[in-house]
Amino acid sequence: MLTEHRHWGGSLSDLVAIRGAVDVPLLAKDVIVDAYQIYEARAAGADAVLLIAEALLDEELRRLVSIAKRLGMSALVEAHEASAFGRAVSCGAQVVGVNARNLRRPSDIDVGRVRQLHTFAHADQILVAESGIASVDDARMLPARVDAVLVGTALMRADDPGPLIHGIASIRRTVSV
Repeated sequence: MLTEHRHWGGSLSDLVAIRGAVDVPLLAKDVIVDAYQIYEARAAGADAVLLIAEALLDEELRRLVSIAKRLGMSALVEAHEASAFGRAVSCGAQVVGVNARNLRRPSDIDVGRVRQLHTFAHADQILVAESGIASVDDARMLPARVDAVLVGTALMRADDPGPLIHGIASIRRTVSV
């Protein structure tokens, strides 16, 4: 659930409204740089928060992951670059994500980044592929190691997002460990 207003057009009040309408886990997607934002997200009904590795120093990243855990929340720690993904993997987060979108040029998307970085996630971490997934075929092409996808733009632009949701949800993978 987008909660950042300036760039993404979301709000905490949107999160509150969605929480009142559904009983599924909700992720507060914001540019979190302060612990207060995690408390706000929790109070608004979020079950998880997004932390962007490139936006935080290592110590702050670990601290915010710890705060989320203490509040009974998950932290999805995402990275856009290889160096930041290493930091995401080692900060104590159970859920890590590779974002295919270029932070400096958001219109540039490289879904190959997931293929490049997926092997660095620990076996006990949930790996999320983020951005650049516009179809069921895109989701099928991801490495088997990917546990989940974060799809936003394709759903928002779809006249009927149901087939995309059902198609992606029907993908089953077997991973050899």
